[in-house]
Amino acid sequence: MLMLVAIILFGEMSIVANSFSATGGSSSSSKKNKNNKDAKSLLSNIFDNVLGGELSPSLWSSSDAQQQREEDSQRRNELKRRMLLECDSERGQNKKNKQERRKTIEAIMYELAELSPCRDDAATSSLLRREWLLRYTTEREINFFVDFGLSNRITQTIGKDGVLLTNTIKFKSSGGGYFGVKGTLSPEGDANKVRTNFVFETATLDIGKWGSYNFPPIGRGWFDTVYLDDDLRVDFNSRSDILVCTPAAASPEPE
Repeated sequence: MLMLVAIILFGEMSIVANSFSATGGSSSSSKKNKNNKDAKSLLSNIFDNVLGGELSPSLWSSSDAQQQREEDSQRRNELKRRMLLECDSERGQNKKNKQERRKTIEAIMYELAELSPCRDDAATSSLLRREWLLRYTTEREINFFVDFGLSNRITQTIGKDGVLLTNTIKFKSSGGGYFGVKGTLSPEGDANKVRTNFVFETATLDIGKWGSYNFPPIGRGWFDTVYLDDDLRVDFNSRSDILVCTPAAASPEPE
């Protein structure tokens, strides 16, 4: 069985190594917020025109900012919940049309992008530098391993230095093995603070007792980390693919 898998994998390896990269929407104000603004305007006019005084912006700014933070937090948590539910909906009996599913996830992604705590520094944030577990991707080559039951754990590790990149697809077979690629990362810089460029330098196919095989350097591109916090990462990459990841430490390896 492993030999058959190896033959299939050799045809997919260069494409996969080039594809598993490490991936914004608008919202309307609530009626409540509008009413608050109308009230503030009215009170300001009263102070200016009737009492000859001036309503200090500070009387409103602190409470408004706090209210906005609370609303953003609630909306963020709800979007994250919906995102992960949608990511996992393909498992078991909950299969959906892939194109419609992508549209749903992409719409949530755009909304989340507005609320990302790391909108201004995702590419250099320390939150990015850890091992991530892939929860969803539109990358056909990666889904090959899942759809055919070859792997149930695909991870990406970004080193503490923010430079080293390791992608690992672990095989489910009793003989173990994995397919992995390693490379280097470089943030885009001030021009785009959520974009990270990558260059793959090595690729390895390990098929257990049948040996381990290395491939020459292949693949380069970029990924935009459009949402990032302690427990969720959403990327959109140079191939127009989406990747959704959660910290691998929070999800033990399946037995």
